[in-house]
Amino acid sequence: MARYQLENKEKNVLEAAEKVFLAKGYSGARTHDIAAEAGVTHAMLHYYFQTKEQLFERILKDKIAALAEVLIAISPDEDTTMKDFIIRVVSDHFDFLQKNPSLPRFVINVITEQPELASHYISFARDLPAQMIQRLKFKLEKEGIEMNPKMLLQDIIMLNVFSIIAMPVNLLYDPGLTEEEYIKQRKEENIIILLKRLGL
Repeated sequence: MARYQLENKEKNVLEAAEKVFLAKGYSGARTHDIAAEAGVTHAMLHYYFQTKEQLFERILKDKIAALAEVLIAISPDEDTTMKDFIIRVVSDHFDFLQKNPSLPRFVINVITEQPELASHYISFARDLPAQMIQRLKFKLEKEGIEMNPKMLLQDIIMLNVFSIIAMPVNLLYDPGLTEEEYIKQRKEENIIILLKRLGL
């Protein structure tokens, strides 16, 4: 089988696994379901990934790498004001969550249902919050703003994550609001809240 065909099938398997994991959770996902969703035989799925855990690990690593690429690309250089830095961080993090709307709920479910599994895999992402905290600390100190950078990072994450999780409820109670309008309004509101918190 040609190399590009193998790579394409592996991509299909990963996409199918992500869909099944998000829909059924880690414990409810079955490799037979993933193979069927990917349109491959069970044997072919095991050619790429021998266990469900290997699939889960690959997907989680890919998502963390994608998030890291988004956030680490935001450089807190000397010419960037704290206001501009916060706007960029909140916007880019929000956009990532918008593209992966089921991810926060999935992560919460894994932490709740499989705490041992979650504690093992959380090590993949350990460096990311540490780097963001250092960047926030740098900007806070540079502009003389007294605030714990850990708390600021938590505020950013919680505001954005809850905004995405609560989107279906908000759209249900406001049927005249489109998803695009909600995203725009909520992102702007989160930025306003954080800038006010920082006195900017």
